[in-house]
Amino acid sequence: MKVVRIFELLKGKLYSVEYDTDERHALQILQDQWEDHTYFYEFFKKWLKEDYRNFYGTKKLSYIVEDAIDDADTLLNVLIDVDADQIEIEKLFKPLDNRENENESYELQKLKGKAYTLSFLRIYGLRYGNTIVITGGAIKLTKYMRDRDHTKLELEKLEVAKSYLADTENEAEIVYLDIS
Repeated sequence: MKVVRIFELLKGKLYSVEYDTDERHALQILQDQWEDHTYFYEFFKKWLKEDYRNFYGTKKLSYIVEDAIDDADTLLNVLIDVDADQIEIEKLFKPLDNRENENESYELQKLKGKAYTLSFLRIYGLRYGNTIVITGGAIKLTKYMRDRDHTKLELEKLEVAKSYLADTENEAEIVYLDIS
């Protein structure tokens, strides 16, 4: 896995990584997954007896899938609101490590974005200068990302992108992506 391109999604504010394993950039992959009822259904069916019960108790799977679709819409709409300057992107993305102070930021800081406190959907990225570079996202139902393979993969993506952006040998190819 390596970074191929970084797309500018919101002029000077938000970027998304394209890896060599997919033609789509990270945010487009998330959007495609999170608009798919089957994707959520299969995910929650797999973790039915373990993780999601911690969040929802005995709630029916079909309602949980609907909640996930609604959460995804809310989170993606928040990004659109950022574009319309209705909110600042820094208010959406918080440090990945809960032990870090939300008000302290630094170069290549690992971040997570979510629409509201109880959501299990996360968009992950890095702070790069005054911008956020999205590296991926996941359904996070466990306390630690290391507890599940799909969230461990997101940690790896953060590290790959961080190394890429920190490497002065790389000339980051930043291209504008028109979302219309």
